[in-house]
Amino acid sequence: MSLKVGYAVCNINPELGFGVMGYYVPRHVKGFLDDLETSAVVLQFGEKRIAVISVDVCSLTVEQADEIKKTVAERSGINADCIFISTIHTHTGPVLTPNTLFETTEAEIDTYFAFLTGFLLFRILNELHTIFIFLYEIALPFASLRVRV
Repeated sequence: MSLKVGYAVCNINPELGFGVMGYYVPRHVKGFLDDLETSAVVLQFGEKRIAVISVDVCSLTVEQADEIKKTVAERSGINADCIFISTIHTHTGPVLTPNTLFETTEAEIDTYFAFLTGFLLFRILNELHTIFIFLYEIALPFASLRVRV
């Protein structure tokens, strides 16, 4: 059996004016110095696949992460237990949890999260499909070593 790997990345910038997380003062997106992205790495060994997805946001709730995992699992065929999601804890990303301090309403958060789980997942799933077609076989050098006690 061989190990295969693939990688994809896509842009997830929110709309201008959206609430920005962090720093204890209300801030809103005015533009972008660096794009916010989500990336995925898929590893396949035999028939087993795992996906590691990173999202450029401060945090996701467990419910939000579970919703993303469920959708990715349903549409990609990767077992939900084999999908790992992380965030980068950026304080210049969108607010994704209700917070009066940042003047972002629950409706705005729901709208952006719908974008995140809609557009983002559409993009990621397309990229995962491409990854599945172009998984690259890689060779890992293994070494043995003796340890004297």
